[in-house]
Amino acid sequence: MTQHSSARDRKPVAVLRKGLSTLAIGIAVCGLFAVLTGSGTAQPITAITKGSIMSDKRVATYDRYLAAWGAVSDAERARMLDESVAENVVFENPQQTRRGRAELTAHLQGFQARSPGGSFRMNNMVGWDGHVLAEWQLVDAKGQPGFSGYDILTFDDQGRISTILLFGNVEAQKLAWRRRDPVSLTPTP
Repeated sequence: MTQHSSARDRKPVAVLRKGLSTLAIGIAVCGLFAVLTGSGTAQPITAITKGSIMSDKRVATYDRYLAAWGAVSDAERARMLDESVAENVVFENPQQTRRGRAELTAHLQGFQARSPGGSFRMNNMVGWDGHVLAEWQLVDAKGQPGFSGYDILTFDDQGRISTILLFGNVEAQKLAWRRRDPVSLTPTP
C-alpha cells in the first residue's frame, strides 16, 4: 500500500533554508501581494471580532518573538526567544542573514542599542499550515508608531518559528503601493 503524505507532512522549510529558492520567493511575494490587495485566497488564522482573543498558538508565539525586540533584560530576551524561535532559526532582511538563535539575539540587542525602548507590535496575521504572513509596526520609546512591514514565517513541528523573511515598508523595498477600496476596488489616496 502506498502512503501519501499530507501538505502538513512536507518540509517546505528545507527549501527556504537552502537560500530561499526563486520559486519560494515568488510564492511568498505573490502571497504578500494577495494579502495587500485583498484579492488572494489566504485565510485568517482565526476569526477576528472586536474584543476577541486570538486562540491560534502561532499568534502567541509571534507576539513572544516580537516582545523579545523590546527593552527587556538579556535573560528575559533569551527566555522569549527560546520559547518562540527554533535553535537554528534563519532570519533574513535585505542587509544580512542571521543564522541561529545566538545571531538573532545579537541582532535584537543591536536594535535596542540603536533604538532604546523601541518595540514592535503585530497588526495582522494570516496563514495556513506552517506558513504565516504577519504585518508589524515599529513603536518608539514614546509609544509613537514608526514604519511598518511584513514577516513571512515558517513554523517547525514544535510550533516555534524556523524562518523569518522580513520586508520593511520603506522606500528602498517598495515595488508598487496600491491601496484599493475593498468594495469598488478603486485606488484610495
